[in-house]
Amino acid sequence: MHFAVTLVEPVKLREGAAKEDAKLSEFQEELVEMAAVLNGDLKKDIYPQQLVDGLNVSDGAKYVEKAFKRFCDECDKAKKNGVDDSEIICLEKPATTHRASKSFVQKLFSCLVCDNN
Repeated sequence: MHFAVTLVEPVKLREGAAKEDAKLSEFQEELVEMAAVLNGDLKKDIYPQQLVDGLNVSDGAKYVEKAFKRFCDECDKAKKNGVDDSEIICLEKPATTHRASKSFVQKLFSCLVCDNN
């Protein structure tokens, strides 16, 4: 038996339009950094600080959306190829020749996405 559910209209949280050209807030920077982990960009020399330097809200949102879409697409592809549902999907990009030592946060995120380096 299926029931139709109608959701209420969400309440607007801000007055006026979004400031898409504004600099990222600290929280937004953290969202971009988490998206970089999903996208496999944590292995790049630009992770984490250079990745968010110079990004505005619009560019940050596009990066997060693109990274999340890529991650979801790879998960769907893995599922279609018979990968077990409990398997962790890691998106990896080629590592650069020079890698600085990882910070605690980078090590934590690496652990979360199965980077065994």
